[in-house]
Amino acid sequence: MSQDAIANRAGVGNATLYRHFPTREDLLEEVYRDRIRPLREDARTLLATESPA
Repeated sequence: MSQDAIANRAGVGNATLYRHFPTREDLLEEVYRDRIRPLREDARTLLATESPA
């Protein structure tokens, strides 16, 4: 899928997408971080509340 198609599907202009994510790799990296962030937070909570097995 092209970045123009992604922008259209997200309901933003392609210039907005390119301004925030100049390359496809930048966009994919942020998607990855967004998916990993909750897992990282859960891991920190578990480390703070549970003892190691």
